[in-house]
Amino acid sequence: MRIVVHHSVATYLLRRTALPLILPLKNRPLFIHSNGFGVRFFSNQRKFEDDNNNQQQTPKEDKGSLNEDLREIAKSRRRAKKEEKSKLEVHLKHALGSKPEPKEGLVLRSSLYVELMTAVVWVFISMLLAAYFTGQDDTELYLEKIDKKMAQLQELSKLTHKEEKKKDFDRLIESLVRHTQTNDSLRKLIVEKGYFGIFVNLIKADLDANSINYSAKILDHLSQLPSNKPLIINDESMKSIISIVNDVESPLFIRKTMGVVLSNLAVPVTNIFSGDSKVNGPEFDQVRVRLAELGVVGILTNLNQDKKLRRKLFGTAIRYISKSCLKVNEKGELLSVSSSIPNNDLIVLQQSFKQSAEEEQWALIRYKNAFVNSGLAMYLHTSLGGALWGAFESMRIMRKDTKIPINWKLVLRSALRTSLVTGLVPIYFVGIGVSLYNYANHRIDTNEQRFYFSLATFVSLYPWYYLLPIVERFSPFWIGGHIVGFMSFFTYMYITENDMFKVDNQLIYEDAMNKRRKEQEKKEKEKALLAPSNNKSPA
Repeated sequence: MRIVVHHSVATYLLRRTALPLILPLKNRPLFIHSNGFGVRFFSNQRKFEDDNNNQQQTPKEDKGSLNEDLREIAKSRRRAKKEEKSKLEVHLKHALGSKPEPKEGLVLRSSLYVELMTAVVWVFISMLLAAYFTGQDDTELYLEKIDKKMAQLQELSKLTHKEEKKKDFDRLIESLVRHTQTNDSLRKLIVEKGYFGIFVNLIKADLDANSINYSAKILDHLSQLPSNKPLIINDESMKSIISIVNDVESPLFIRKTMGVVLSNLAVPVTNIFSGDSKVNGPEFDQVRVRLAELGVVGILTNLNQDKKLRRKLFGTAIRYISKSCLKVNEKGELLSVSSSIPNNDLIVLQQSFKQSAEEEQWALIRYKNAFVNSGLAMYLHTSLGGALWGAFESMRIMRKDTKIPINWKLVLRSALRTSLVTGLVPIYFVGIGVSLYNYANHRIDTNEQRFYFSLATFVSLYPWYYLLPIVERFSPFWIGGHIVGFMSFFTYMYITENDMFKVDNQLIYEDAMNKRRKEQEKKEKEKALLAPSNNKSPA
């Protein structure tokens, strides 16, 4: 029996019956099919006709027979499972990167007007964000009034016992830490005007731990700029820095940071956007020779013997100093270019030079060191992690969801695609994007430059609104592959004791505990000195 009911009549019937269902009919007729056992509702004529044909093609001989009904139910269930299995196979092919089959019906496409308005809105939001970040940046003010700021810093450092002056001093030195970290012009200006020694004097002054640590961080930032190194090595404050590092009573964080400052003067800072000639010229060889004459090699060796202060940067600095201070003559003997280098330091330099020469003879070790130092190790880990995750996920879907045999061709394709994406995305964002951002960000001196730079940065993110869905269709498992790859990379860095995992907060905490313990011991000594006088009875 076939019944075609208009939507208003069907709605009325459904509301008046016990069926708790209201269908979204949208002005379409409702098709009702009764097969003697129940009533089936269809809002689509095609589905209604297909169901009717199926009922006519499989007539039942005995509708009252229970066995026939059970067999019919079993057939329908097997048919449903088969359809579900085929759907899962199609879903699997789509998840592994296959082109989806064209869908029937209408395909909604975004109009050019909508896309254009979306881009305009994003540009407007980018302008607002750029204006906000520009308003928060006062680098231009510091560049114009650096003399006034330095004079104010020296004056406030003498008045830190007053609470209001202490707050002003803390705000000023925190701002200097932030600006010297991100602006090369300010670093260069401070050193050229002879203000490098001010921060060394602040470390030696009677200030709180935070102010001393901030001063040390500023010295670290100033020593990273290549053009500052020849000026710093000839500054009078170098002897003070060496005395601070050699003083065992100095805070651990200060000793470590001063060792980093000395190492920065020896190790070249390379960037993919700057040439090697800017950091490996003859003037830098003179800087390294001068460091050796000042006894820096022995200082860095002693710091490396302390587990708390040990850094790989110290060993790298010694290696660069040895290459600049030692030369090989025609007889194959190592000769020092300076006679002022201490004998103990000269022995350490000779050992480092020979070790470097032996490593360079082995091509595998040479390529491995170049590979690790260039940062390509991270991309290798992310690529291998992506391949592993892509293969694992594709096999898991096949075995768990579809119960079909593993298609090794699909597994290999999923692994290769995921590996390709997890290798190229970090290269673009980290290797190129972050390096280019830092290179440009360190050279911005005015608010106008800051605004246009921030605007270009935010606008450049808009194309990824369209690119990320393409990446997702090409490699659905790329996010999990990145997680596995970075976990592998950070595990490797932890095992090799990379400096990134050496947390400074632990040193700062130990310095605070040592200071508290010394103050407590001082108070106990004062009490012990006063105790005998108090116990004396009056004559």
